[in-house]
This record gives sequence, structure tokens and C-alpha cells, in this order.
Amino acid sequence: MNVGAFNADEIVFSEDVAAQLEAGAWAPIRYTEAFRQEGLRTKRTALLHGPYGTGKSSAGLITAQVA
Repeated sequence: MNVGAFNADEIVFSEDVAAQLEAGAWAPIRYTEAFRQEGLRTKRTALLHGPYGTGKSSAGLITAQVA
């Protein structure tokens, strides 16, 4: 899968969804060492749900890019 071809700048999440994705999925990846220093777990799981076209696959592709 070529996640580099996906342009995350074209995706717009609501502020609430973007904040939840950042806090729950992307921050532990981006700031792994800081999480470990604070004694926080970095292993996360997420269940994305919603109707077709709500950005579930896009969130997964963005997560792959962050990782």
C-alpha cells in the first residue's frame, strides 16, 4: 500500500473528531518517548464507525503516514 500518495491535507475532520484522533491515535505515535517518560501506555486500539464517506479509511491512512 502506497500511503505516500495519499494527501492528508485534503481531509477535513470536525474539530471534535480531529482532537480525538490526535489525542487517542496520533500523539502516542508522534510523542512515544514523552509518553514513556510520563509512564503512559503507548499501545492503543481504536474502533472507527460511521456511514460511508465519513473518513474512516482516511483516518487509517493518516495514521499509517504518522507511523
